[in-house]
Amino acid sequence: MKVAIITVGQLPVPVTKGGAVETLIQHIIDKNESAKQIHLTVFSIYENNAYNKSLKFNNTKFEFIHVNVIKKRYYEIYARIMNKVFNATKCLRGAYLSQIIKKIQNENYDSIVIENDPTFAYELSKVVKNTKIYVHLHNDFINEKTKNIEKLSKKIDYIITVSDYIKNRVLESKYFDESNVIVLKNCVDVDRFNKELYLDIRDIIRERYKISHNDIVIMYSGRLSPEKGIEPLIKAFLQFKNNSNIKLLLVGSAWFSDNNDTEFVKRIREISEKNKGNIIFTGFINPNELPEIYSIADINVVPSLWEEPAGLVLLEAMATSSPLITTNVGGIPEYVNGDCSILIDRDENIVESLRMAIEKLVLDKGLRQNMGREGRKNVAQYSIEMYYNNFLRIIKKVESKISK
Repeated sequence: MKVAIITVGQLPVPVTKGGAVETLIQHIIDKNESAKQIHLTVFSIYENNAYNKSLKFNNTKFEFIHVNVIKKRYYEIYARIMNKVFNATKCLRGAYLSQIIKKIQNENYDSIVIENDPTFAYELSKVVKNTKIYVHLHNDFINEKTKNIEKLSKKIDYIITVSDYIKNRVLESKYFDESNVIVLKNCVDVDRFNKELYLDIRDIIRERYKISHNDIVIMYSGRLSPEKGIEPLIKAFLQFKNNSNIKLLLVGSAWFSDNNDTEFVKRIREISEKNKGNIIFTGFINPNELPEIYSIADINVVPSLWEEPAGLVLLEAMATSSPLITTNVGGIPEYVNGDCSILIDRDENIVESLRMAIEKLVLDKGLRQNMGREGRKNVAQYSIEMYYNNFLRIIKKVESKISK
């Protein structure tokens, strides 16, 4: 079975600069390397390190798309216009997709999986025949407010979503049959994120960030952007400023491997000066090093203010046996439960709710340990093997729309 996966074109695959969507694609590539269930082709933006990594794979063909600086700038402007028209994700749509179409129209794929940009289906449906087109939605990009939704619905055979929340948003549009909208829950490398593997280097990593052995580390991992809820988390943490043995570790940057500070990051850095030394910004962490960083955390916080579809950080935290504090939004409640997490409301009292949840876990080591164990149990259902098998089950469905 010939399957093509088309990335959105922002970050490279194989993964060298992070990215949740790209990480999930990487898991499929890695598992298929040994399982060999499909003939896989991945279309990705070119990046030198990604190209070098791609050479070690025998069962995945990589098609790298080169976009020069001038074209990149031109199509960034074009993409902004397209976003206004289609309410879709930002991407270098024209320069990137046009090259993919040239490569894809001479192939005969059984299935094409478009990652997270439904508008790609417009052009692809014109050049592929007898090929099922899937859109794998990681964000809320198809809903009742999506423009040209009726036309778009005729170009897509199946929609794969990362949560029931996103599935329900798609169904609210009234243009997709429920049988053609399928949930594929995210996954994590459960073994690699096992905290026990890093006990020998735990203190070494802590020393890197000037954290002592007995300090309690509260960790946030992800992009440093307003919708992620970092500002209320910092404000909640500032109420513990007299407790020098509690550290807040903020792992990530404003945009993946780009460590340039946005105005928002500058603002939260300024706020953090009120408890300088106890609030630590790591900057971008290479994906290969993330399990080591997670291993030093005692508590993980995912304080999303937006309708988080299904953050990988939830699974990563549970895999490291870390208790979670998170918000009751989007698809988050589908992945966690009350035994391994404290769910708080996203409302005007969020700072106080975060403070209370943090205090509860800081003061009760036994509770932290119990919740961590429950998280490790819960995350077992989100293994890479299960994800790969479920992905295969979906793309091997024989149903197809009569026409596009």
